[in-house]
Amino acid sequence: MPGEVFPVSSPPKAPKSIYKAPKQQTSLQLKRVSATIQARIPENNGIVGSGPQRSGMGGGEKQLPTELLMTILNFIHDDKETMRTCCIVSKSWLPCARYFLITNKFSLTELNVGRFISLLSSPHATIGAYIYHLAIHTQQYSILLDQSLSFINDATSVNWMRPALSISACLHYIRACSANTLRSLTLHDIGPLSLTDFGTLSPLLRSFSSLTRLELSQCLFSTIQEFFAVICARPNLRRLVLTNIMIQDEDETITSLPVLQLPRRLSHITLQTAHQSDILEWILGQPFIPALTSLSLGGIGQSMADQEITGRFLMSLGAHLKHLKIYLNSWSPAVTLSHNTCLQTFSVSRYRLNGNSTSDTAGFPGLLTMLDQISSRQLTQITLRFVNNPEDLDVVPWHHLERLFQRPQFTDLKSLRIRCVGRTQDMRRLVQHMFPRLSHMGIVQFRCDSDSDNEEE
Repeated sequence: MPGEVFPVSSPPKAPKSIYKAPKQQTSLQLKRVSATIQARIPENNGIVGSGPQRSGMGGGEKQLPTELLMTILNFIHDDKETMRTCCIVSKSWLPCARYFLITNKFSLTELNVGRFISLLSSPHATIGAYIYHLAIHTQQYSILLDQSLSFINDATSVNWMRPALSISACLHYIRACSANTLRSLTLHDIGPLSLTDFGTLSPLLRSFSSLTRLELSQCLFSTIQEFFAVICARPNLRRLVLTNIMIQDEDETITSLPVLQLPRRLSHITLQTAHQSDILEWILGQPFIPALTSLSLGGIGQSMADQEITGRFLMSLGAHLKHLKIYLNSWSPAVTLSHNTCLQTFSVSRYRLNGNSTSDTAGFPGLLTMLDQISSRQLTQITLRFVNNPEDLDVVPWHHLERLFQRPQFTDLKSLRIRCVGRTQDMRRLVQHMFPRLSHMGIVQFRCDSDSDNEEE
């Protein structure tokens, strides 16, 4: 019927084992995926884009273009049962429907890696070409498995049923079928109980030609040289996320390291680790510093040396930096934003206000000084997250902040997000009263939560 609206089923729950729930794709993403799928299809295999094909309806009938077919399937992207049926309609539908069904995101642990490797090892397996994002997590506890439950006949594959997980061995299997498709790799909780040798990991990472995003979280490295060798393994890396990195040999110095070149096309770095200053110092010592456009820095050290390294690093980025997020308890004179003249978004988390303190560097006066240093005329969003008690926020002279945002560098400001711990209704009325102009323009967005730093924007 014309004008009839067909309901779309609600998204199913994410599977617990291998892949995550899909998301609806944009038109630009569909075009890129369609081009990728067509590039993989040989001319004579009878799939989309290969010319006329025989059809059960009349023969010699052309198939739908890949881009149009992807657009149609995008409307049922979250209906897994229907998408499984689409996979067996014809060869031309299989790669397009499988893209939405598999969703390209795989999460491996000790519990499911055996089944995953068994799937990849099958002579009829074609799933490897759809592995774009891979996350490997290890469990730091022992798991007793009944050997009678093992379904893998290969003696070497039985080792995958053990609780200790070898990242290098896992990537060795994946490399055979996904060397040109894997784009994002996440390694989480790789501690002393795993069998991973990071010395053998670097050569494996070089073999993944399309890898552009690397995330290391709670990983234990023997030496800092081993750590730097891993992050420098892929020259085409675009995004690097480092969280809670641990180094066994703490005595190794930066100056004793061999020459390693940071990826030149790196555009985003997230650092939330105890060795943040060492990493920044090593980057500053590089003959070529990547033109980072996005930077997220964890807690800046309280020592003057750590603060100076952070300040020099921000200065080296200059006008290239567009998005900055820092975790800062209090303002430091060594950290200045005056050199980042093209900053578009700025976020400060875990900042502690000292009420009506008159100190030049503590609490609210320090926050005013830090914001006053911003010289970018392109700033559109500012996020401020405070970790104060509600009674401390009541005595903060917010009107000084309202007056500061009337300066020319904040003309294009579209959003001021304030998050803190406190009474939601009372604090919202207080903030709206202290920011009358910005509240009238709809720029101020206020939120109270039990922990203002747990949720990302």
